[in-house]
Amino acid sequence: MDDASVDDTPELLATWSMREPRLRWFRQPQPQGAPAARNLALRAARGEFVTGLDDDDVFLPRRLMAFAEAWPHASRGRSRTFLYAQSRLLLPAGVSVSRRPAQVSMDDLCKGNCVGNQIFVPKELILAVGGFREGLPAWQDLDVWMSLLRAGAQGVRVNEITMEVDGRARADRITSQHRQLIEAARDAVLAHHTGLTRCQQRDLFLQALGRHYGFPLRWQDVQAVWKLDPSRHTVRRLLSVAWRMLRGR
Repeated sequence: MDDASVDDTPELLATWSMREPRLRWFRQPQPQGAPAARNLALRAARGEFVTGLDDDDVFLPRRLMAFAEAWPHASRGRSRTFLYAQSRLLLPAGVSVSRRPAQVSMDDLCKGNCVGNQIFVPKELILAVGGFREGLPAWQDLDVWMSLLRAGAQGVRVNEITMEVDGRARADRITSQHRQLIEAARDAVLAHHTGLTRCQQRDLFLQALGRHYGFPLRWQDVQAVWKLDPSRHTVRRLLSVAWRMLRGR
């Protein structure tokens, strides 16, 4: 899927598609953003299952095979299942490996996107929840995983490193851009996913203040979190965020 790129991507895709007839590619005439591009690819996909790959990440050789082998056991006959796997993370401080839970819950996702940016899922299941929400400035992946859980799906980990994810700084990366975009995405996700508990709402709010973004804690943040969940646990969470920021971590 080429979202109106201005480099040599169209020429490369045209060449590769001539060499591999199973490769079909599409080009947007104008940039529409990642959610629109992903949705177009989802609708055009012919297979039973779909997955994705962002332009700065790499599939390791066994990724698709690992998912296909794990599906019968992991799904246990349930079509409402999606799979995710461990990733090798390329970070500014060096290389690490993700530590994703064996099965993801809504509590997990409200604390952080522990699934990652890609899943292996039946095409019809992800289309049934509306695909990726277009117009959402960030957190599009997290939003879909939450929608899948709300639709009764289960998310199961394949305990194998199947992808290399580049988390190093890049000029066009959404998380390095303005704080307002992240906060707008957070508020949109909160508004969309009604029925979350107060603790889940609090954790989702605090997710935008995680070390991944490095935003400073403000008084209005404290007030907003306290309004969502005025409890001692919230005090501890806020103190933890403040202490981490004071230490510069």
